[in-house]
Amino acid sequence: MKLTLYILFLSMVSYAQQNGQSSLYFFNQSFYNPAYIAVNEGISFTSTARNQWVNFKGAPKTSNLTVYGSIANVAAMGLSMQVDQLGTTRNSSFLGDFSYKIKFRKKNNPFEIKVLRIPAKKKEFNYLAFGLTFGVNYYQTLFGNLKVNDNTDEVYKDGINYSQTTTNVGAGMMYYNSNVFFGVSVPTLVKNKLGVSATQIATEKRHVYIVGGFIKELKNDVIVRPSFVLKVVENAPISLDLGLSFLFQERLWLGVMLRGKAAFGANIVYTTKSNLRLGYAYDYMLNAIQRFSSGSHEVMIGYNVNRSKKKSVFICPKF
Repeated sequence: MKLTLYILFLSMVSYAQQNGQSSLYFFNQSFYNPAYIAVNEGISFTSTARNQWVNFKGAPKTSNLTVYGSIANVAAMGLSMQVDQLGTTRNSSFLGDFSYKIKFRKKNNPFEIKVLRIPAKKKEFNYLAFGLTFGVNYYQTLFGNLKVNDNTDEVYKDGINYSQTTTNVGAGMMYYNSNVFFGVSVPTLVKNKLGVSATQIATEKRHVYIVGGFIKELKNDVIVRPSFVLKVVENAPISLDLGLSFLFQERLWLGVMLRGKAAFGANIVYTTKSNLRLGYAYDYMLNAIQRFSSGSHEVMIGYNVNRSKKKSVFICPKF
């Protein structure tokens, strides 16, 4: 009975969270929105690792690596890899991204929001970026790792394992300038079928990410960034993350996050003079999982090679 409930719980979690969760989303958006890789001029390396619901057996563990670079300051190409472990199920993704951005004068923007003090003589622009991603997913279910009382089911006999490779396509767009940013993306457009038999089939669900926020300069070189991440998955509850972050001296980010009624978190990200970025996030659970877990931890390391002499701290929400 305990095994049945455990498998049922993992099935419910994987159904609602087929894509890995992240609390440092704004510093590694390229994995969820391919349009984002065209935002910066240069080369970027970012890697994150997340241990979700610490002390909860079979809880999700996610790690990813993204590398991308600009092409003639109007386009970008990138590669990314993610491994998401949930109980006995492992999903490894290998993706290639392409993005192209369009630049136009800010004075022609009817949606301009003046929240940042900028010198009048400085030219400001709006950007609209479009991105596509193509990739391969490798699914593995290691039934041999399960502890069962009744091993008469043919699926679990002799530790039978299951694996399947699928292909997928994703798309996204992002609008941004020195004041605001807004993006929409669907990382998985193809709804692949997964299953070991005709009676045991799961379907990949489309995830829609809607991201937005604005940047405002306060006194003493402090910048504030209110933001949100809305995630919509077919036949699953809508997830909304609300964030508030402060940037000090263009190097230190301090922020807090509220994920509906599920979690509250805090994060810190520091960028050195050599453009090395280090980050950490902690989530405290607000739901029933709190009784079984001490929270979630996420770490990040990144490095930017900016080929432009211009400072882009106000342009891109990743800084």
